[in-house]
Amino acid sequence: MRDFSSDHRWLSLNTATVRKQGDLLEIIEACARHGIRAIDPWRDQVASVGLERAVRAVRDAGLELSGYCRGGMFTSDGAHRNEVRDDNRRAVDEAKALGAPCVVLVVGGLPQYSRPGSAVSKDIAAARAQVHDAIGDMLDYARQAQMPLAIEPLHPAYAADRACVNTTKQALDICDALDPERSGALASRSTSITSGGTRTCCRRSPAPERTGYWRFTSATGWCRPGTFSTTAA
Repeated sequence: MRDFSSDHRWLSLNTATVRKQGDLLEIIEACARHGIRAIDPWRDQVASVGLERAVRAVRDAGLELSGYCRGGMFTSDGAHRNEVRDDNRRAVDEAKALGAPCVVLVVGGLPQYSRPGSAVSKDIAAARAQVHDAIGDMLDYARQAQMPLAIEPLHPAYAADRACVNTTKQALDICDALDPERSGALASRSTSITSGGTRTCCRRSPAPERTGYWRFTSATGWCRPGTFSTTAA
């Protein structure tokens, strides 16, 4: 196994892991200081410092992105559909500006949780159908921007409130349906999930050299609370 204790070049930090330690600009500076060459920033962290400042900070620090979190939360009632579409198109535009290799999709669960204010529903099958259709719509826009999308299945415990795509198989079935030629425009990115079948290998983006980082978060235990500081040692 690769030893990352002294060589951080192949690590990518999910910036949500250390959001309490500083804002995105401080996190970027700390990554550069610790020799971490890539980050996976979250949209709210980018928004809090401004997109232009975030783009400049990433460039000046010489960092790459391993992804951009997150698009998705597709499930809603009819009154919120345009909001969902426009929000996800903005995610693509932001990812493009930041130089991200993909937009990570946390697809949403039941409408009332994904888009508060939506009518209450308990129909998980309808939610999954809506996710399928919404990803197809987003994919058309993302292709124009040459921005790959990466579906991130979550553990079934999150099916109601965060993601009704809960296995790698479910994610790859969506990929096969919407991108049958396997162009690299749509892929699955696995973290803490169940395989749900035999097809457990994730399809990669067309630029694997830009996404070949080990991501670490508090969930994996590779970056435990208190071990990463945005202040100088």
